[in-house]
Amino acid sequence: MVGYRSVNRTLIAEFGASTQLAAITSERIDAYRARLLSDGRLSRRQIQKLLTQLHGVLKRAKRLKWVAFNAAEGVERVQVRYSGDFNVLTPVQVEAVAGAAPSEQDGAVDPRCGLHRPACR
Repeated sequence: MVGYRSVNRTLIAEFGASTQLAAITSERIDAYRARLLSDGRLSRRQIQKLLTQLHGVLKRAKRLKWVAFNAAEGVERVQVRYSGDFNVLTPVQVEAVAGAAPSEQDGAVDPRCGLHRPACR
C-alpha cells in the first residue's frame, strides 16, 4: 500500500491534483516518460512502475466511462533488462544473514527452504 501511495503522490505532483483525467494526453505522458529517463534520478524499473500505475488508473477511468480512451495505451513502455544473475547462499550464509537480522522476525528464515519458518512446514 505504501508503494502505491508514493506512486500516487508522484503522479499528482506531475499532473496536478485538479487535472481532469481527460486532460492527460499521450503526448504529455510521452514527455513525462522522456524526462524521467533523461533525469537519471529514478531507475528504469521505478519509471516502469510509475507508468504502469498511470496506465491502470486510466484503464479504470475508461471502463467507468470517465474518459473516452486510455492515453497511456499508445505510450512506449519502458524496458527493463534483467541480467539473469542471482546469488545462491549456502546454509551457513543463510544462518549468518538470519543471525545479523535486526529483529527475531526479520531473522525468522529456515535455511532448509529459505522461507519464514512457519511456511516450511
